Amino acid sequence: MNEDEQTRSAGQQFAWSKHTYSRWNEIERLLVGILVQEYGAEGTLQARAWLERMLERQASPEGDPGNLSFELAIKVLGEVAELGEWQVTETLELEEKAAIIWGEQVKYDNTQRQRHDRHLSMAANIGRLRPTNQQKAIETLLTALVNSERDDLSAIFGSMHSHYVTHYLLEALEGYPHSDQQRKIINTFKHLGE
Repeated sequence: MNEDEQTRSAGQQFAWSKHTYSRWNEIERLLVGILVQEYGAEGTLQARAWLERMLERQASPEGDPGNLSFELAIKVLGEVAELGEWQVTETLELEEKAAIIWGEQVKYDNTQRQRHDRHLSMAANIGRLRPTNQQKAIETLLTALVNSERDDLSAIFGSMHSHYVTHYLLEALEGYPHSDQQRKIINTFKHLGE
């Protein structure tokens, strides 16, 4: 982080202009990690602003073509979620926002195989978020699973690779008294690999 405001602004603009290019993903993921780990509270603030901008991209007039900004934000959040420097209230809120958006996208997106595969690949990063934020996504998906014929959601749960999924599904069995709903939850365990 350069002390010269003009240089810092130019660097931020350059990095932002490249964030949707796949060959820049690694660099931008490293950038956020370096900001969080090497530059303390100021770096975490910058990283959080960067990720927030990516998450808000979908609601912007230009949108988020191909969901590229959102996917990059999910990858980065999954990578920094366990860092001690990241454990502040504001970052918890950012993770929560991402988990809710992802859960809603998966819930309503049962039309294209390619989008389903992309959500499947993001699931492992959602599974690395703090348990309270994983729960936001799990609740949304569980409701969709038990109230629909979406068997593909079971694979999403399995792709999260989180022990918290197992814990939450076991608790949910008691909350769904109908045998059909319970059967759907029980069938999901086949995908958890535990």
